[in-house]
Amino acid sequence: MRNATILIVEDDAILAMNLRRMISLMGYTVAGPFASGEVAIAFLAENSVDLVLMDIELAGTMNGITAAETINRISDIPVVFLTGFSNESLLEQAKVAAPYGYLIKPTSERELTATITMSLHRHDLDRKLKETRIALEKSEAQNRHLMEAALKESNDRFRILFENHSAVKLVLDADTGHIVDANNAAVLFYGWPKEILKKMSIDDINTLPVDTVKAEMENALKCKRLRFEFCHRKADGSICEVEVFSNKIEMAGKSYLYSIIHDITDRKNAEKALRESEADKREQDVLRISEARFREVLEHSLDASYKRNLQTDTYDYLSPVFARLSGYTTEEMMTLPIEAVLGLIHIDDLPEIERVLSNAMSELAEKPFHLEYRFRHKDGQYWWFHDRLTIVRDAKGHPLARIGSVSDITDRKLAEENQQKIMREQQTILETANVGISMMVDRKQLWVNRKTVDLFQYSKKELEGHTTRKLYPTQEAYEQLGREAYPTLLLGHLYETEQKLIRRDGTPIWIKYNGKAVEPNDLSKGTIWILEDITERKRTEKELLEMHGDLERKVLERTAALEKTNTTLAMMLDYAHKTETDIQERVVSNLRSNILSIVDMLKQQPLTTNTLELVGLLETTTYNLAHPFARNLESQLLKLTTREIQLANFIRLGKSTKELMVLLDLSARTVESHRNNLRKKLGLNNKKINLRTYLNSKFLN
Repeated sequence: MRNATILIVEDDAILAMNLRRMISLMGYTVAGPFASGEVAIAFLAENSVDLVLMDIELAGTMNGITAAETINRISDIPVVFLTGFSNESLLEQAKVAAPYGYLIKPTSERELTATITMSLHRHDLDRKLKETRIALEKSEAQNRHLMEAALKESNDRFRILFENHSAVKLVLDADTGHIVDANNAAVLFYGWPKEILKKMSIDDINTLPVDTVKAEMENALKCKRLRFEFCHRKADGSICEVEVFSNKIEMAGKSYLYSIIHDITDRKNAEKALRESEADKREQDVLRISEARFREVLEHSLDASYKRNLQTDTYDYLSPVFARLSGYTTEEMMTLPIEAVLGLIHIDDLPEIERVLSNAMSELAEKPFHLEYRFRHKDGQYWWFHDRLTIVRDAKGHPLARIGSVSDITDRKLAEENQQKIMREQQTILETANVGISMMVDRKQLWVNRKTVDLFQYSKKELEGHTTRKLYPTQEAYEQLGREAYPTLLLGHLYETEQKLIRRDGTPIWIKYNGKAVEPNDLSKGTIWILEDITERKRTEKELLEMHGDLERKVLERTAALEKTNTTLAMMLDYAHKTETDIQERVVSNLRSNILSIVDMLKQQPLTTNTLELVGLLETTTYNLAHPFARNLESQLLKLTTREIQLANFIRLGKSTKELMVLLDLSARTVESHRNNLRKKLGLNNKKINLRTYLNSKFLN
């Protein structure tokens, strides 16, 4: 940063000028110097600099430490202290202002260069670290916010579809059969309040033995079967026949069964009535009565019933409900050939229909078969139908008719599609997150995302289903996190920590953990953890701490050396002062004993008036020199020539210009020129003060 600007705050003008010279030679821009903290702070309020060299003991009401603290509050500018002392108490006070270094006056150019370079470099590192930390925190907050918003939106959509759907829906714990959730339709259907339903198990509703229910749940989990028929118990004690469509879903790494329940009591009664009517087919009168009863039941059903004659390949019967489901009138459907009917079915569903019908025709036992397909409504839209069919045979087993019932399952299919879409969205969000995400139960990782795999370099298989012990350097570190985290998680609070963990190859990695329980009062439901790699940030912090330690050590070493130098200089100054005093006393004694005694002898001789005045001038000058060792002469008269000193003494004694012309043998113009030079050298130009008065006030004997 050779283009950096350095502000000097130093009340010693000579030292300040020397610092300015050295810093300028280094290639830096210099601001100041200023002699007080107040002026420096006022300057910084309107100007920008990169570093401040601050004298600790400034003149005025504000010392350097106070000024540095004020600068730290109003700006981010590093401060290096200058001091002529090195006592520990002063340096301890100065630490409050958090300086970037110390320089003991007088400082060498080498030390000044090193301190300024290191301070600017350290401040640049501090600034970059701060910017990096802010960027990381901002990025983390943004990512967390986006992920939470996306998950919330996805969950909200799922909740709306689940809660408000007209079909009865239950979500079951795949391991225990516990009812995790139930929608409003389920509450109305079963008759129990939702809070009671959520405390029940599916065993409380299903009339089958517990082991049988468990086995059917296993079939659903393994996708061996998706459709089931059970008898369910309601709150009022009544038993109803239900058709259950159940499939496995994953939420936060745990398996559940998502079940849709249809009441098929009426349909079962209708099918039973139909079978009974076919059994009495030989009795024509009884058959007509039975069919009339059967049709009455069917026409009041929500499902569309049909009977297709396999001998003529035409419909013998279609319930009026079919018109509502298909948009076609019963007459239109009755007259359609089989090719036209198949043409209304989605082409992708035809192979499955052909397979099921082939199996039904080859199966001798009268048992129901199930089909799901898309049927093109008269308005051009495809509706999803569920077709439950049975083949009716004569006494020899020849197929006579296909009877069945069709129900509209469009809403269920759309709900399933939306559910799958939501689950895919959630999975995409988790897998593409730039932080590690893991779900744990009892410290075992049930599920981890791609970023977690990248962080620790283990495969998904090596992480999922295993504890996190292998990620910790010691057993104690592993147990310590558990002791600290779980009390916080049980309160429903967010637990945050930073841990040094181990990758698969043994290299250390610093991780920032954020964990929260899915259900705080039941940790068996799992905990969600977000993991962020902070290794680079930790490395930078360590480098800064080490650099700070090196700087403090060098300051202490330099302080000790300067203390020794100060002691030596103090001894030398004391000796010089004593020597100077001794010389002054001898000079004064010689002047008084030798020159003044001669002057006294001259005054006893017969001399002219001019000569006597010259002798008097000699006596006065000598006395001034000896009183005491011409201090005023050191500061003022040493600027004058010998002739100007003579002239000054005569003016002080009150001699006029004419008298000076005679005494010194000078012209009036020369005397006037000497007068002007005296005023100029004594700093009296443009000042209304008499020259004689000034000289007498400065050189009284």
